[in-house]
Amino acid sequence: VGLELADYGRQGAAMLGVTIHGELLQQCAALAGRRFDVVYASEVIEHVADPTAFAALLAPWVAEDGVLVMTTPAASFVAPENQSTTLLAALAPGFHGFLLSADAFADAARRAGFRHVEIRTFGERQMVWASRRPLQVTPQAPGAHKAYLAYLAGRVAESADTGSPVWQGLAYRYGKELISAQRFAEAKAVLSSLCTALTLHFGPDALDPVAVQARLRGCATLDEYGDVTPFFMPSLFYFLGALAQHLDRNAALALRY
Repeated sequence: VGLELADYGRQGAAMLGVTIHGELLQQCAALAGRRFDVVYASEVIEHVADPTAFAALLAPWVAEDGVLVMTTPAASFVAPENQSTTLLAALAPGFHGFLLSADAFADAARRAGFRHVEIRTFGERQMVWASRRPLQVTPQAPGAHKAYLAYLAGRVAESADTGSPVWQGLAYRYGKELISAQRFAEAKAVLSSLCTALTLHFGPDALDPVAVQARLRGCATLDEYGDVTPFFMPSLFYFLGALAQHLDRNAALALRY
């Protein structure tokens, strides 16, 4: 069950076939009195007026043995010596009201009544897990990744509309995850289907890196970008190069991608 006030929440509900309410949590009649095993607020707390009050707002929807999970940019990532390309995304000037230190982030959860709090930092991102009962956090549990792959496989297989950007995004993500797992032959089958779909939708030169760069040079807005190539295309070229290198042993093609 999701809550999202922005327009893409409504679009996502229609395209993905999932429940997304376009209301604030405290005003959503459909969720009044309900409690959940997991309450997940990703990249929200840095936009509110009071982070402690926000965590307290979420607490009543967390089941007694449930977990509150929140993510936010890490204040520790912002340093003069840090030249990462993701630094601007962490700062997001004009959009983020503040950045939280790890201590402040954890403190917001504790003040909301959660006695057991764990926090981890992953580059520019930090995550907090908070519970009223003892918990053990294993973010990279093998079982979770297996379930994620099964979800992606099911979503890719269930739709015949390969022209849909949702299907294309799912197929890209599935192929990427298979490559990361070194399941190259399976990844090639998935990405081959995706490449066929992209050629049909974006034209015969959709998989030519030089042609795609030329298209992008003519774009002035993100809308124009999305009209000429998928937003994931640069990353897809990278993973097609990985397949060419590790599966096909074709160094020239890998370099081209």
